[in-house]
Amino acid sequence: MARPRKDSGGVPAQQRLEDAFWTLLAEQPYREMTMGALARRAGVNHNTFYYYYANLDAMAAQLLEENLVPELPARLLAEGPAGIARTITDDATVIAHFRRMCLMVGPHGAPWMAERLRQAVMALWLDRFDRDEAGLDRSDAITLTWLIGGLVAVLGRYGQDLDPAQLAAVARGPLGQGVYASLARMAADKAPAA
Repeated sequence: MARPRKDSGGVPAQQRLEDAFWTLLAEQPYREMTMGALARRAGVNHNTFYYYYANLDAMAAQLLEENLVPELPARLLAEGPAGIARTITDDATVIAHFRRMCLMVGPHGAPWMAERLRQAVMALWLDRFDRDEAGLDRSDAITLTWLIGGLVAVLGRYGQDLDPAQLAAVARGPLGQGVYASLARMAADKAPAA
């Protein structure tokens, strides 16, 4: 397929498609979204959509991956619970990505998006711990699964209505202290030698 023509001076077509995706997802459930509605909202021809994405699921999966913040686990561990609270409420980039994740796994999202997010966040933490899941002892695997699953469940339950300040309050409280201690301990443990 030929590359879409470049609009002079305007927002690139792919960016318009992505912006349209987030706008539509805020307005309606993902299962009701169509490629045609997305292309119309973006002001592009439907063939332009197919130049960038195979289908809506492929687009959503790519956008989910692009909205992860790979450096976040290291940053959260370095900053501690108070720093985590500040990051959640004060970092505009983190807040924007957080809002998008809430859209994807909230009431308008799709179950597969929640599972994909859970897997992606697990991979980020395992990478930070320099281990694969099999390299965690059973207790740590259960802890990490519970922590990430709980976070994704909260995002899914409250979606767009979840205020980052509410998560920050949890991060500063006893639960956040325990979560931080568990993650910091896992990060400090050396991966077993192969």
